[in-house]
Amino acid sequence: MATPIVHLSETTPRLLVVVHTEEEFDWSAGFARDKLGTTHTQALPVMHEICAAKGYKPTYFCSYPIANSTGGSSVLRAMVSDGSGQIGAHLHPWVCPPFSEEVSSFNSYPGNLPEAVERKKLSLLTERIAEAFGNAPTAYLAGRYGFGANTGQILGDLGYRVDCSSAPGWDYRADGGPNYRDESSHAFWDAQSPSLLRIPHTGGYVGRLCQGGNRKLRIEDIPLAKKLRLPGIASRLGLVTRTRLTLEGSDPAAMRQLARDLFDDGVRLFTLSYHSPSADIGHTPYVQTAADLASFKTILREFLDFFTQELGGTGATANEAYALACKHVGLTR
Repeated sequence: MATPIVHLSETTPRLLVVVHTEEEFDWSAGFARDKLGTTHTQALPVMHEICAAKGYKPTYFCSYPIANSTGGSSVLRAMVSDGSGQIGAHLHPWVCPPFSEEVSSFNSYPGNLPEAVERKKLSLLTERIAEAFGNAPTAYLAGRYGFGANTGQILGDLGYRVDCSSAPGWDYRADGGPNYRDESSHAFWDAQSPSLLRIPHTGGYVGRLCQGGNRKLRIEDIPLAKKLRLPGIASRLGLVTRTRLTLEGSDPAAMRQLARDLFDDGVRLFTLSYHSPSADIGHTPYVQTAADLASFKTILREFLDFFTQELGGTGATANEAYALACKHVGLTR
C-alpha cells in the first residue's frame, strides 16, 4: 500500500493549478474520435495571467488533439515559456492513437485498457507532446481520472515523476471507472513505481460529521439510504457535503472549508482544477454565458487570494511539488 507524504506538515502549503487541457466535445453526448476542436485555447492566456499575477503556476495536462494542434500548442508554448507554468500529459484514449480499441464509456478510462494498448497510447502522447513543446512531459493526468492497475508501472517506465489522476471522494464504478470514494487527499508514492509521486485532485467531505476531509459516517452504507434520500438531506443539513477544489460546480465556501480541514490534517500539496474549454463560452456545462465566465474568473481569483492570505500558501508546478516532496523525505529521485 502507498505511504502518504506526512513529512510536509510544517512546510508552506503549495497549490497546483491543474488544467485538464483538452479538445472540445459535447459532455452530454457519447465519446467520438472526430471531436477535436481547440479554438478555446485562445482564451487560456487570460486565465493564465490571473494565476501568474497572484504567484501561481498552472500545469497544463494536454490531450493528444491539443498537442497535435499547431494553434493550440503555440498558445500554450508561449504561456509557459517564461517558467510561469508547466506542460503535462492528459490521455483521452478515444482521440489518441493508436485507435485499436472500441470507443465506449468503459474504454474512456485509460486504466481499463489492455496494458499494451495503454502503454502504446501513453508512449505516442508523450512523444507528440515532446515534439510540440520541446520537452517530454513528466506529469500525468489520466482522462476521466482513469488510473488503472498498469498505469503506475507504465508511467515509471516512461520517465514520469508526478501523477494527478486520483479523485478522493468520487466513485466511478457505476460507469466502469475506479473508486476513490474513501481515499485521502494526501500525496503519496506509487506502490508500483516508487519514484512516482501521486498528488490527488484535492477532494473530500466537509460538515459536522466530517473531520480532516473524511466522513465519520458513510451514509450510503445505511440500508435504504438512497431511497430515503439521506445523502441529500445530510448535505442540506450541513452534516456531510462532498466537494472538490475545482472552479466547476463546487461551492466556494465548501471549497475553502475543505482546504482548511485538510490543512489542519497535514495536507500541504493541494490542487485547484478546471477543464480548459471552460475558459471560453459554450463548451462545457459550467460556462454557457458571459456571466458564467465572469463568475468563473472571480472564483479563481478569490480562491487564490484565500489560499495565499488565510493558509499562507503559494503556487507550484507539478515538478516543483515533486522536488519539494523529495527534499522533505530525504530522497534523491
